[in-house]
Amino acid sequence: MRNYTYEIKNIEDKLKEIKISLKSAEKFTQEFLNECGKEGITGVSVGVKSDRIEATKDFSFGCNNSVFQSPSGTIGKDGWVAIWGVVERMGISGGCGNSDQHQVSNDNLIQGVYELKGKNWRKVE
Repeated sequence: MRNYTYEIKNIEDKLKEIKISLKSAEKFTQEFLNECGKEGITGVSVGVKSDRIEATKDFSFGCNNSVFQSPSGTIGKDGWVAIWGVVERMGISGGCGNSDQHQVSNDNLIQGVYELKGKNWRKVE
């Protein structure tokens, strides 16, 4: 025998938790993207391969748990690869980085590809 009322209540509670997590992730992702923009980065991939972000195309380690910058070769104000400085300042370093890429350890970034148009970031993939 199934207790549907109990199951529905559990699903509703879980949905509330997910909505709270999503709001937090949206805020953190926006803060991350804003930091990227301050460093001259106009395109970002969070964990996905994309034709829009050159560094993801032939990245042999897979894109999961990594962020990538565009344009390629962007150097930040601190003299590092720009995305490296952003990851360090945001406290989400998950290891090492390569040209235009850095590993991240954070469940608050929303996976996707983002582009800066004017002063606004938008998710394009």
